Amino acid sequence: MQGPEIKKALKEGKVVLGTFVSEVWTPAIAWMYAAAGFDFMFVDMEHGAFNMESATAVCMAARGAGIAPIVRVPWNDRGSLMRPLDSGAAGLLVPMVETKAYAEQMIRFTKYPPVGQRGLAARRAHSAYRPIQVGPYLKQANDDTLIVAQIETLGSVERLDEILSVGSIDVAFIGPADLSTSMGLPGQANHPDVVKAIERTIEGARRHGIAAGIHLQDVKSVVEWAKRGMRFISYSNDVTFLVDGPARDLAQIREGL
Repeated sequence: MQGPEIKKALKEGKVVLGTFVSEVWTPAIAWMYAAAGFDFMFVDMEHGAFNMESATAVCMAARGAGIAPIVRVPWNDRGSLMRPLDSGAAGLLVPMVETKAYAEQMIRFTKYPPVGQRGLAARRAHSAYRPIQVGPYLKQANDDTLIVAQIETLGSVERLDEILSVGSIDVAFIGPADLSTSMGLPGQANHPDVVKAIERTIEGARRHGIAAGIHLQDVKSVVEWAKRGMRFISYSNDVTFLVDGPARDLAQIREGL
């Protein structure tokens, strides 16, 4: 899928599935994730080791492979938001969205006028380096760019209606690890109070006509939360795929020997 296809699927109430890449810098990872069947991939510039060059290479490969590259930016400033979009990202995952003012700044620098104030660099990766008709292109880019607000503190949950009232946000995305930690329950993403906060986010997203999303680490939880209303789900990450699978298999091999 690409950004517009994901947005269409979410509006139709379908579930879209993705994953993270944070440590594997080769552009080939995009083709591997696409071959696995993921709809999107988060390129992690917040906690991951990517710089602009490596993130751009992965984003361009992802566009060719047919999987939507969504960059998790390190912060909510003009350069952090605009540069990945100019470099071919289908959208952004913006961390720690806790206030209306923060959300307004996020939209200001990710949407072209008249919606926002994103600067125009026309012939870059985002336009595949082709000449464009500026007016129609800006409108189309605003429509297509996927904006995912990361809801990862109790304050974010409590101010969710204010945050989503800004408009142009496509997904309210729960980060269970940070959310549970902000509630004084680190490592307890299944604690009843955390679950209630997640459910409040699903309800709030529904009120505003957008999708709710979440990052999860096991298949059972993905299925359960999809049944409870999550539509934009990230499952696992490159480190887990590379370490846990072989560790499990090697343990079985050594036991067999």
